[in-house]
Amino acid sequence: MRHTIRLVLIATTVAAGSVLVSGCGDQIPATGATAAAGQSRPAASPSEDASLRPVKAPAEIEHVHNLSLVGKDLLLGTHEGLFRQSPGEPPKRVSEPFDVMGFTIDGSRWLASGHPGPGMSAPADLGLLLSDDQGRTWDTASLSGQVDFHRLTSSGEVVLGINSGDGLLWRSSDAGASWDTLDVSLYDVALDPGDPDIAVATTERGPLRSEDGGRTWSAIKGAPLIALLSWHDGGLVAVTPDGQITTSTDGGRTWTQGDTLKEAPLALTASDDDVAVLAGDTVWFSSDAGMSFQPRVTGLGGH
Repeated sequence: MRHTIRLVLIATTVAAGSVLVSGCGDQIPATGATAAAGQSRPAASPSEDASLRPVKAPAEIEHVHNLSLVGKDLLLGTHEGLFRQSPGEPPKRVSEPFDVMGFTIDGSRWLASGHPGPGMSAPADLGLLLSDDQGRTWDTASLSGQVDFHRLTSSGEVVLGINSGDGLLWRSSDAGASWDTLDVSLYDVALDPGDPDIAVATTERGPLRSEDGGRTWSAIKGAPLIALLSWHDGGLVAVTPDGQITTSTDGGRTWTQGDTLKEAPLALTASDDDVAVLAGDTVWFSSDAGMSFQPRVTGLGGH
């Protein structure tokens, strides 16, 4: 039976989409080289569409864990709760604050994990939370008091989560009702939205691919070392530890390079040709599949 967690909508609603997540305390796989230093990219010029100009984040957002794109809207999973940001507008809170460590959207089903906010009557580890009203309220689906997922991805009835407690991949084949613990440690993971048997994951030794829904994994030969990845209907978008955007349309077998950010990536999401990356204190946004970026939200807390 689900147990309702009181997380009440304070701001406007959002539509469903997809996300990949980045968690507090996780370490980006190292390349042995430091990301290139330099000045941030310039803000949009006054002649550009006002909706594309960067906005400053509210002071209440101190720490961002993950990003999601829902149409042209941006979702930010933060230590202070889930926020929505429409183009050209400051982020607004979706529900009461809780620590949104893991977050993903699969159709109309929103999934999250993390820790309770101030005043919430809940265990320290929230397990898997589900929302069917676009983040207004959340129910506990499973694992309450047992698990804090820092990564979540879902396709069909399959849900994969990377548990911060034991560092292992957990797998559900019934939409998060029951779980198996798999003997593999990953940094980030994404399921093919069109085929829940296919998954790609990142590790310090290079990306891995699964063809049985995450049960077993094999190395992807010739692939670049990547840190974060997002899988949308058009394919995979990934970013290397030093900020190089790279994309794949064949499930990770081959990759095409895009733009390079000037700071190490902290969170990533993609939808169609839109890509958003948190690097430093800024969310950088691309509308050309990662070939070029401009700042979208500035003044965000780091990890």
